[in-house]
Amino acid sequence: MVMVFWAAIPGARQQNKSHRMTDLLPTGIWINAVMRQLSTRGVAAYVRQRGDADRGTLIVRVDCLDGRNRIFTQHRNLDGNLAWMIATPEDFCDNETAESYLNRAIQRDPDLWVIEIEDRLGQNPFHDLFS
Repeated sequence: MVMVFWAAIPGARQQNKSHRMTDLLPTGIWINAVMRQLSTRGVAAYVRQRGDADRGTLIVRVDCLDGRNRIFTQHRNLDGNLAWMIATPEDFCDNETAESYLNRAIQRDPDLWVIEIEDRLGQNPFHDLFS
């Protein structure tokens, strides 16, 4: 029987402490919690596509209400923490481009979650909650 003491492995404690809500909970639970928090803050948000409740990834579409949209995709940074990046070649895209991207993404990955948010500044509130 081999026992591993995490304290003896360089960097293991720091890595272990970096767990966040998204690492410990199924996707459906943390998305529902964030949606409730957004609702209490008065942010207009809804679930467009409900993905896999345990392991689905997330795309956030932010509608600026002026014909511009931003699409953020979820990924892990080099430290293993949740991060966000713009999914389209340009920072902002029109409604048609946003719809086309989301439809392709949903067809490609049925486990995908898609959240749509209205924000005139085009900010991703998920970024603020998990940074």
